[in-house]
Amino acid sequence: TSFKCDSTAVQAILDTNGLNDTPVYSVITRDPGNGRIVELNLSNRMITTIPKDIGSLSQLRTLDLRNNSVTTLPEQIGYLQTLSRLYLDNNNLYDLPGELGYLDSLTHLAVSHNSLYRIAEQLHYMHITNLDISYNYLTVFPEKNSVFPDLCILNIDGNRLSVIPKNFTYR
Repeated sequence: TSFKCDSTAVQAILDTNGLNDTPVYSVITRDPGNGRIVELNLSNRMITTIPKDIGSLSQLRTLDLRNNSVTTLPEQIGYLQTLSRLYLDNNNLYDLPGELGYLDSLTHLAVSHNSLYRIAEQLHYMHITNLDISYNYLTVFPEKNSVFPDLCILNIDGNRLSVIPKNFTYR
């Protein structure tokens, strides 16, 4: 529960992906009050693996993993209780872990340009306000009256939907 623990976790993520020469300070933003890591930007780094160490970043508010080759996320992602923005665009994800459903603070989720074929039921009740799930392989999107109660912005372009979800307003 200190910056030292946070930076050790980030270093483990970097090391797991062969980024041993990347300084921790180049990919993080710290809270000026308590010094904890609140943003982690690992975009465009050829990341393939997110180890379970990610779960120890308990003050993280933004996680940016865009433009990498991540195929799975560890269940420990569900430990990031303060995470409000998660960017996973342009990876190789086939599924999102149900543990994301534990993230009560998550309001922005971007997973465009992956290989997602479904949205885990555990995610349907999240308080996401902005969801970009465009350019995946979704064939079905659940009805609005039963999912994502706070959703304001939805991008589902470029999927394989045969039916447009009822109760959504399109412009």
